[in-house]
Amino acid sequence: MKKFVTILLFVVLFVCLALGQTTILQETFDTNGNGSRYITNTPEFSDGSTDYFLRTSLNSGQINGSIDFPGKTPNDFFFAVQDVDGEGGPLPGILDFIAIPISGYSALSFSVSIAEDDASDGDEDWDTSDNVFFQYQIDGNGYSPLIHVESIPDGDAFNSVPAVDINLDGDGDGPIITSTFTPIVASIPGTGAMLDIRIVFNLNAGDEDIAIDDLLITGDWTLPVSLSSFTATPNNGSVLVEWTTESEVNNLGFNLYKSESKDGEFAQLNTTIIEGAGNSTTKNDYTFTDTEVVPGKIYYYQIEDVAFDGKTEKHDIISMTMDEHVDAVANTFQLMPAYPNPFNPEAHIRFQIPEESTISINVFDLRGQLVKSLVSESKTAGNYEVKWNGTDNNNNNVGNGIYFYQMTSSTGFTQTQKVMFLK
Repeated sequence: MKKFVTILLFVVLFVCLALGQTTILQETFDTNGNGSRYITNTPEFSDGSTDYFLRTSLNSGQINGSIDFPGKTPNDFFFAVQDVDGEGGPLPGILDFIAIPISGYSALSFSVSIAEDDASDGDEDWDTSDNVFFQYQIDGNGYSPLIHVESIPDGDAFNSVPAVDINLDGDGDGPIITSTFTPIVASIPGTGAMLDIRIVFNLNAGDEDIAIDDLLITGDWTLPVSLSSFTATPNNGSVLVEWTTESEVNNLGFNLYKSESKDGEFAQLNTTIIEGAGNSTTKNDYTFTDTEVVPGKIYYYQIEDVAFDGKTEKHDIISMTMDEHVDAVANTFQLMPAYPNPFNPEAHIRFQIPEESTISINVFDLRGQLVKSLVSESKTAGNYEVKWNGTDNNNNNVGNGIYFYQMTSSTGFTQTQKVMFLK
């Protein structure tokens, strides 16, 4: 099925296109980039007049001196093509921009400024066989059309005016290409890791010409990781750092940093990257235990995600205080207040036991009915934490309101605390 790409003509200042977007590639042909920024399927050439395929300017002496592009200064470079096979060049002539990194970008947009010299006799000299195709492919999956330039269907097979082919049906039925460089814009559907742009010049009927300049590719930079939670909590003399992602795009993994001052120097805790999920639209949970902590101190933590292409993004800083009482060696049974309170989506419940004991922690509603069993097992002396996510024993979400959580031990200890769940 033929892909149809919406093509828009912008005659206003092109800066509007890039508003809110990031420039991925920009080519102005001001310097020679053949073999580095772009490649051609044949060496650039010119007969000094009407047969050429090259980067050039109006005063270069490489193209017909009568050619005029209003608004272009004599030393302003562009890429120009006329009668590709006139000097024995291959037909079509091809200009390629390959391996453009687009990982992490969405809403890709392509723009190119196009002009065609007005013929002095009024005949633009484009034949029905003449055309220029702008194409793209993502990750080597085959080229698809972006912009086509064809002769208009005026009944003259040999001396027609070139125009944008809106419907990609072989007829130039859109904006006419004039001698003034005008940006033509097309969206690039989809995204991936690498983008290739190909421009195919089928110009071989005599004096037809085309010139292009200011090729621009932009996109919305999408954060590789959508982080929904990031917490640090004391856990039996250490700090348990936990984070959850809602989605990941080309995410290689994470680095975790810590500092004793929010504005101070952060040191990386992990020695090897914490492996990410790559590309994922589902939740993923991650944990890291920091054992290098001292009771009573405040610590600051920061997560950094690393994309496959090496780009990094750091997230907001969180802090926590190592409670001197809680994280000391436990000498009494104790059930701590939940936090946050009220909570959504999770409440953290800490408790400590001074000796080995069978521990039960259950959640009850206001009527005293059991809602959720959180802990029911034997534990050695120490400090612990359990989380309640607002569900019952059947994993159904509970309603808004106040709930009680109670800890009992096989030694006869009982303590109850209150927590509020808000959707």
